[in-house]
Amino acid sequence: MISTYSRSPHFDPRSPNAHLPEDRDEVGLVRAIVVKERSSSKRKQIWETVQRKANLSPVQLILDMKVRWSSTFLMLHRAEQRKEVCNVFSIVHHHPSFYQCINEYVDEIRWEETEPANRDKVRSLKLSGEEWARVKLFLDLLGHADHAQQAFSSEKIPSLYLGIPALEALHKAWSSRASRSKYVRFVDALQAGCQKIDGYYEKTTDTPAYILSMVLDPRQKLGHFKKNWLLDLQGDVVKCVEDLFKERYTKLQGETAALHPPATVKTKLGILLRELSDDEEDTDINNADTRDLALEDPNCPWSREFHIYLDTPVETIPEGWTMIAWWGMNVHHYPVWASLAHDYLAMMASSVSSERAFSQGGITISKWHNRLKGDVVEALQSLKCAIRTNLIFREPGPSTISEGYEEDDGENDSEDEEGWDSLVIDAEAEDADNDAEDADNDD
Repeated sequence: MISTYSRSPHFDPRSPNAHLPEDRDEVGLVRAIVVKERSSSKRKQIWETVQRKANLSPVQLILDMKVRWSSTFLMLHRAEQRKEVCNVFSIVHHHPSFYQCINEYVDEIRWEETEPANRDKVRSLKLSGEEWARVKLFLDLLGHADHAQQAFSSEKIPSLYLGIPALEALHKAWSSRASRSKYVRFVDALQAGCQKIDGYYEKTTDTPAYILSMVLDPRQKLGHFKKNWLLDLQGDVVKCVEDLFKERYTKLQGETAALHPPATVKTKLGILLRELSDDEEDTDINNADTRDLALEDPNCPWSREFHIYLDTPVETIPEGWTMIAWWGMNVHHYPVWASLAHDYLAMMASSVSSERAFSQGGITISKWHNRLKGDVVEALQSLKCAIRTNLIFREPGPSTISEGYEEDDGENDSEDEEGWDSLVIDAEAEDADNDAEDADNDD
């Protein structure tokens, strides 16, 4: 979507001037201003001074990169925030005015140029009111993509189940806005973005993990599919989940799973008790037993747990709990479902954290530590992650530094024959024997 709307090249340090837009492009203009602000410490100081004049806490502008679409969103968002601010001093005189931070900065750095032609080039970077309005509209469109990305980019809680709903919501938001006159300049970009979403959406059919993770959400189960998908597709979803469930049940129970003889005995006992009972108002018990008998198909021993979870109403997860905690508490009720949750809810929907770990690996394997083996690097990365995410909950063991030497209380401490005490005692005994031998030799 960004590349369709904006043809301006990204900043390349090997060609510093190649990023200047040939045509007036709002994204390219903002990018050019950001590059100039970050090009020298003097220009950074000018930008800081401009912000302080507007009584703002100084922040640096953000430069985007080609491989991170969200960086373009952040760049435009930061620039739009500093585009125009209300001047406090004018409000005091009952004449509120607005201070154009970005355009004021362009005017300040324009006078640094000695050549008139260069001054005109810098001056041409100032954005008009209409261009800033288009920046705001483009930010609104990118904001939908940012919300979708943030929905399934968690590193600490399950997020794969949000993948399909997020893509569907983003596609609906962009496709609906493509028909509005307000976004007529973005029609081509919106259509290109929807095509890209369609490609990602088709890829979700390559693996059943997306569908199964949604079913494993006890707050929804099949709710999303029943609400938004056609009946034929709903049947495909149930068939897909059923196949995965049967496969996992067979793996856990074995190829020749028992047919639950205790349940059969219980059903027969219930029939005998009803025959001996004179109470004719046991219709509910009859119906309950009939439902249990239907669930306990001898040819499908897995069907009972499968249908109990799907047919019961959606669950409520207590506040502060995650889905992992809920499945941990209900593992005895749904052992096969819990086994699937253990494997599928751990999958990440986004590779951002993996890419971040890869980048951190480059810091660990520096040119001074380029002979580290894979197991050592893996251990270092795991330890670094555990420290930064506060996953180390085990208290460190006792040490002489933290506790100090214990004073001798005069009692005989128990000695470990296999420990250090035995070595010290043996060494002292050996020294005593050597001293005795030396004394005998002297005599």
